[in-house]
Amino acid sequence: MIKPHLQSRFKPSLLSLLLLQSFSFAYAGEYAEFEPLLLYQNQDTQSVDLSRFNYGNPVPAGRYIADVYLNNKLRGRTELQFVQLQGQNNVVLCADSNLLNLLDLKETAFSTKRFEGDCPAFDERVTVAKSHFDFGELRLDVDIPQAFIMQRPRGYISPLQWQQGTPVAFVRYDANYYRYQYGDQHSQQIYLGLNAGVNLLGWSIRHRGSMSWAEQKKAPYQSISTYAQREIAALRGQFIIGDFYTNGVLMDSIAIRGVQLSSDDRMLATSIRGYAPTIRGVANSNAVVKVTQNGTLLREVNVPAGAFEIDDLFPTGYGGDLQVEVLESNGKKQTFSVPYTATAQLLRPGYSRYQLAVGRYRYANHIFKENVAQGSWQYGLNNFITLNLGTTLAKNYHSELIGVALNSAIGAFAANATFSNAYFTQLQQRYRGYNLSFSYNTKFEPTNTNVTLANYRYLSRNYYGLQDVIFSNSPDKSSVRVMTENNSYRPKNHLQLAWHRDVERSYPHKVR
Repeated sequence: MIKPHLQSRFKPSLLSLLLLQSFSFAYAGEYAEFEPLLLYQNQDTQSVDLSRFNYGNPVPAGRYIADVYLNNKLRGRTELQFVQLQGQNNVVLCADSNLLNLLDLKETAFSTKRFEGDCPAFDERVTVAKSHFDFGELRLDVDIPQAFIMQRPRGYISPLQWQQGTPVAFVRYDANYYRYQYGDQHSQQIYLGLNAGVNLLGWSIRHRGSMSWAEQKKAPYQSISTYAQREIAALRGQFIIGDFYTNGVLMDSIAIRGVQLSSDDRMLATSIRGYAPTIRGVANSNAVVKVTQNGTLLREVNVPAGAFEIDDLFPTGYGGDLQVEVLESNGKKQTFSVPYTATAQLLRPGYSRYQLAVGRYRYANHIFKENVAQGSWQYGLNNFITLNLGTTLAKNYHSELIGVALNSAIGAFAANATFSNAYFTQLQQRYRGYNLSFSYNTKFEPTNTNVTLANYRYLSRNYYGLQDVIFSNSPDKSSVRVMTENNSYRPKNHLQLAWHRDVERSYPHKVR
């Protein structure tokens, strides 16, 4: 049993409780010395060393996975390291590369002082920052003036926060059975398609194939594609090795067994995927800029006096001219419009797409000996012009593409010209031809009607594709037979026309 006089020695006073309550839970607060005798009613009690609390309620040294907030906005989750300085009682936060990369600050935010070791104190390394760590919530709050923070588009996620995904394996299948009978005649057919994959250690392995049976005739299993791919964040692209098809955005898609490196728009921030024009203007004072389309507010931003630029508008389908309103602080208003009509080949100013593939030509389950290469590149010059370049190379064949996509007040255009040079060994003749393609898209605002000339293509008489040359020059007679069966009809002209009208918006009605 505890004796009464001993029990009173450890009984805290009301004043001591209030003082303890006043401590903030920060890893590095301002220095404040506390008198430990205030915790006891008996002044003869031996003092307790509370010097470690002189800088606030300390965080134990160690590593913690915590959420990082910059100016009260979540930046992501990372590992924080707290260390105790040699010869001192307080604990400091390390300004390591993980934390600094996550904050994404300008060079002017950092101290010019030289630091020894790999763990400088955060508050000394980033002198313009104020930080507070909540140990209970595992949350780090950092406040930094906006001028020292890198400006990123909406939806931007640092590559350091990208995840490789969960290891998983899957198999999808598509099977169907068809039977036809009329009188004494009947026929039946069975089809099986497979789509399988494995995600492991940052690699994605994919396979697609199919098999069919028809009236005692069994077709061999055909592998459509089998490849492994991996993201390369530094190049904003995907690396692929195996059996695959090129993307066919500019050049004809071809099947290859080899390797490919191509850009991936999914690695861009969500607000800059697809095409939308960059809006530029000048504000005479602090102003509010509003961007609307068809009466819908797309973006509103506060800008200081001077030139401004808005380059993170989300794509809006077919498009429609953008109306920009600049409301000055003195009440004056200026308005202007920016043409906006979307087409698949238009890119934002300063952005590009690329593809480079090399390997051996493939058709169904047959791999040819011919080495082939295909490359393409697109670049957005400005709001109105996107350049297109491409080439396909192989023995006895090469083709080059040059084209342009235009955004104008009367619609969006895309025109490409491909020039081929093909040599047929059996005929010992060389043919040169060209392929012209054209697309157009526009929107008529009064009737909410979209008209799309999806693809108009004209092939000259002597234009040949890569498959024509490889099949014709192949010593395998079966390949020549396949070519004859598949190319007996080569259309010279091709036209697709689409017309779309939003009836509900054109003819609004009341709901009773």
